[in-house]
Amino acid sequence: MRKQRECRKNRAAALDAKRNLAEQRKFAVGACETTASIQGFKLSGLTWIDSPGLHSKTGENGGLAQDYVDAADLILYPMSSSQPGRKTDLEEIADLLQKGKRVEVVITRCDMTDVDVNDAGELVSQLVMKSEEDRKEQSDHVYKEIVKQKQRDDQLEVLTVSVRYAEEHDDNSAELEKSGMNALFRKLTKLTQSEGVRLKEKTPGK
Repeated sequence: MRKQRECRKNRAAALDAKRNLAEQRKFAVGACETTASIQGFKLSGLTWIDSPGLHSKTGENGGLAQDYVDAADLILYPMSSSQPGRKTDLEEIADLLQKGKRVEVVITRCDMTDVDVNDAGELVSQLVMKSEEDRKEQSDHVYKEIVKQKQRDDQLEVLTVSVRYAEEHDDNSAELEKSGMNALFRKLTKLTQSEGVRLKEKTPGK
């Protein structure tokens, strides 16, 4: 009985946590996969879905993710700055583009920890963005590798961002701009405003 009560308590806590995330327009993140489970919310008249990767270690998750991808009008494809342009990612993106999917590629975690010595001789560390040169080099590399897999796509753009840096500087407009998140928000806003209505009219008929 005690174990059953604990299980019910844990399930209730998990549901409360998911509700809070939904209210905050945030997704839960698992320890072993990019995303813990299929999650979503509605914003700007569109439904935004976050799912495990197509090559999820859990076969059921991978299959479900594929179903969502097949039905999606826009796919936001993240890859970590520590391993940008992995072969599996490039092949997957090229395949999505070949199928006529609208894909926005985002290189995430474009930050690093900088260690310095203060006036008291103490070591201090702070989160800083990777240099513009490094970010551009990664962005250009990923773009060129995707183009190698598929013919040039004029809509294709590779953005570089750091969510953590943006969260730490959400009260500073200049630093927010450095994080790359503003550029991503502008891109998504343009897409939802200029294409949202067209997509919603076209998809049901299709």
